Amino acid sequence: MKVLCICGPTGVGKSSFAIEVAKALDGEIVSGDAIAIYKQLNIGAAKVPLVQREGIPHYLIDICDLQDEYDVSQFQKDARARLNDIARRGKLPILVGGSGLYLKAVLYDYEFVENNQSPDPAYQSMDNEQLYSKLQELDPNTAAKLHVHNRRRVLRALSSAQSGVLLSEVQAKQEHKPVYDVMFVSLTTKRSLLWERIEQRVDAMLDAGLKEEVAQILKNDPDAFSRRGMQGIGYREWRGYFSGVLDLEEVRTAIITHTRQFLKRQMTWLRHQFECTWVDILESNWQSETLDKIENWYEGTK
Repeated sequence: MKVLCICGPTGVGKSSFAIEVAKALDGEIVSGDAIAIYKQLNIGAAKVPLVQREGIPHYLIDICDLQDEYDVSQFQKDARARLNDIARRGKLPILVGGSGLYLKAVLYDYEFVENNQSPDPAYQSMDNEQLYSKLQELDPNTAAKLHVHNRRRVLRALSSAQSGVLLSEVQAKQEHKPVYDVMFVSLTTKRSLLWERIEQRVDAMLDAGLKEEVAQILKNDPDAFSRRGMQGIGYREWRGYFSGVLDLEEVRTAIITHTRQFLKRQMTWLRHQFECTWVDILESNWQSETLDKIENWYEGTK
């Protein structure tokens, strides 16, 4: 089964190109974005408005509420189900997004450990360094891949080890190969243009009412900043503003800075994790030439 993955840094134009590909090759789009799944997060998630989707179905957008427990393992199940259904109906499945872990979880033999056991209550009283030290004792290979202050993931690894399953052993059994016939197309361009686009994108979000969107979320849910979705860039920066620590310009600067930092991590991830066809959007005729490459791949062994 063939799956097209259109990836690349924030603000490069993935969504609009995916729509053009879907129109040309009778495709449907599955969002690979970790924030667009939430109904309440719209402006900061940069969701493609319905009017701009040109009739192309988009899946895994607005599928849960901020209060829902939804993680990458559930996303893997939902996205694979959608991709398989699209292909079954004879259409081209197109996975679009920039959340690297989400893309890899869907497209690769990425196995999640089902663990219904609650963490040892004693862990809750430990600080991050103590938890990390405990994980180093129980599963040093997993600990080596985690940051000491990533408390949620350290706790998950400890809980798994507590149940007798070491995450490092599960991961070692995986071949780290795609589970589909995937073509990765990564859009890119020079860093200065991406920086400029990010700044324009953030200003457009502010003009569209991002501050008001966050204020409404907090009005409906005073604990919103504790939700997983509100940890995304474009939302978490507002905590300081609504607590009176930051002014509007400082929030704007923080969002731009964090987006640029995320972009760098995105590019590193893509270069090291996927075998991509890289496309510079400044090249003349890049859209038509890339579409030809995709069509040749898609039609090649059908």
